[in-house]
Amino acid sequence: MVEQVKNIELKDIRKVARFTQAQVAGILGVSTPTYIKLEQNPDMMTIEDAKKLAQLFNVSVQQIFFSQKL
Repeated sequence: MVEQVKNIELKDIRKVARFTQAQVAGILGVSTPTYIKLEQNPDMMTIEDAKKLAQLFNVSVQQIFFSQKL
């Protein structure tokens, strides 16, 4: 049997936490378009913002920067 693998991305983490992109942008103090870019490319994010998101979403900083496979 082949096991299905799913990459968990920042967008998925945010949705599970029930936040909109606009809400998270406000928490980080950036515009919604800026947050959308960060969500699509977390490597552009500062460590400080990653720590804020990790705390907000109750995940590790590593999960913010790296896709997790389930």
